[in-house]
Amino acid sequence: MLDRNQNHLYLERENQQGKISYSGEKRWKIFSWASSLLTGGLVGAAINNSSNQSLNLNSKIFLTVAIFAVSGYAIVWLKYQGRELKCSLQALKEIEQEIGLRDFWDKKQAKEPWISYELVLSVLAVMAAILLWL
Repeated sequence: MLDRNQNHLYLERENQQGKISYSGEKRWKIFSWASSLLTGGLVGAAINNSSNQSLNLNSKIFLTVAIFAVSGYAIVWLKYQGRELKCSLQALKEIEQEIGLRDFWDKKQAKEPWISYELVLSVLAVMAAILLWL
């Protein structure tokens, strides 16, 4: 039978697992939201470049600022969620060590993508801005 301290550790472990799942899901939603907007910006810039009419200077400046504002906001949000994820992973590791478990929880749920979300969003933003000004 578990004593109160171990019971508390198991509850805290479950709480950290929930935080890890939430952070990973939140990061994916932020990335998919921002990348969809930036991909739409890329398509819009490509359509604009293929048409006979061009955007005026004020419109290009406004759209460029909007592109970098959306991507910058998403990157900051992703970084914050990434820090939360790392803190929860560290706390989970410490709890599992204290309980005496090793790699009990499936760590695949918390794996980082092989290319960072932030890098992909940065590349999309730069590509959209360049295509807008061509």
